[in-house]
Formats: sequence, C-alpha cells, structure tokens
Amino acid sequence: YREAGKSFTALNDIAFAPELADQAAAVTWQEAAADAKGRLDLRKVYGADSRQVTCYVRCIVRVPEAQEAVLLLGSDDGAKTWLNGKVVGEKNVPRSYTVDEDQLPLSLQAGDNILMIKVGQGGGDWCVGAAVRAADGGPIADLVLALPQ
Repeated sequence: YREAGKSFTALNDIAFAPELADQAAAVTWQEAAADAKGRLDLRKVYGADSRQVTCYVRCIVRVPEAQEAVLLLGSDDGAKTWLNGKVVGEKNVPRSYTVDEDQLPLSLQAGDNILMIKVGQGGGDWCVGAAVRAADGGPIADLVLALPQ
C-alpha cells in the first residue's frame, strides 16, 4: 500500500483494507515463504524498488488451550502487530532487521488466533521474521501455524 507524498511512517497511521472490518474480507492474500532462518524477504514479494510503502502479513496461530505467549519479532523497517484485531505492539521507526528484536506478550485463545503484522518500508532491505513461543520462551505444545482461508 502506498499514498503519494506519504512516508512509510505516515502510512503506519493509515488504516488500509486489511485493518478495516468492512473491507478485510475482500482482501486477496498471497502466499509467501520465509527463508531457512525464518525471515520473509518482502522485496522478493513486492519488488526490490519498493520505497515508502507498507504491506501486511497474516497467519493463523492455532493452540489447543488458552494461554499466555510471546511473539518474537524482527522487522525492517517498522512494524505494527495485531492479535485477533487488537494492537499488541508497534514500532514505527526506520530500522534494520534484528532477529527477535521485539518481544510482544500475547494472550492466545483456544483454537484459531489471527496474527497480522503491518511492515513499513522506507528503502533498502524490507523483511520480517516472527516466532510464537510460550511465555517462558519455550516451545508451545501442539502449536500450529496456518494460512487463513
């Protein structure tokens, strides 16, 4: 998403279709794969010349029982994160990718949880990587990450 004359930091404050309840269902999502280190290179998805833009990535986090967890997140540039429609973290800054730079507490409900991350891009590298862990940092038993239907 882009708007003429707007920087990626300004775009962070604009609600595009994936954030809007009356428009989100009509959004067409594209499947993309992370590399072996868990980093999704967004320039490979949207083009190496992408500047002053933002995009959304989304997945389902499925757990058998309600529990507290932590999202380990790295992004280049800034990121805004939602869980089940509620903002759980925001770093609207230019930055390089650092693995697990942000640690966001999550309250997962039993069953499906929708995780969505808005990732801004000023210029240069553009990527995101995330992992969901138990509140103590360990693995979550029977955790499933799935693509939304």
